Amino acid sequence: MIVNHTSNAADIILEHPTKKDGAAMWELVTKSTLDTNSSYKYILMSEYFNETCVIAKQNDQVIGFITAFIPP
Repeated sequence: MIVNHTSNAADIILEHPTKKDGAAMWELVTKSTLDTNSSYKYILMSEYFNETCVIAKQNDQVIGFITAFIPP
């Protein structure tokens, strides 16, 4: 999970991502030291596997996320 350490925790909202959040998730990863997957991966996770994923938003911007996949 990527966290903005300068944030006030009261201002951060945790929720399941939507398809439109996938692009913001990818953008966040490209600005970090994490391995970058294709943007499609984040859109796929946020659209089809959103029940196992969580995003952190502050001022309507994605500032962190956790993705998970449970095999069928």
